[in-house]
Amino acid sequence: MPVASVLNYLPSLSLLPVDARTSIYWLVYAIAMVISLLGGIFVMPFWQSMKAVLYYDLRSRHEGLGLQLRDHAI
Repeated sequence: MPVASVLNYLPSLSLLPVDARTSIYWLVYAIAMVISLLGGIFVMPFWQSMKAVLYYDLRSRHEGLGLQLRDHAI
C-alpha cells in the first residue's frame, strides 16, 4: 500500500499549485497520469498474488483440502 499511495497520490498533489486554465497544468496532469498508470502496472500483480496466497491459506486452514490425519494407536 505505501508504494501504491506514493505512485498514485503524490503525482496528483503536484497539480494543486498549478492553475487549471494553463497548458502547464495539462502537461503536469499528463505526467501524473502516466506515473499513476505505470505504478498501477507494477503494483497490481503483486497485490493480486498476495490476495491469492492469503485466500488459499485461509481456505486450506478452514477446509483442510482433503488432508487426512493418521490414527496413532497407543
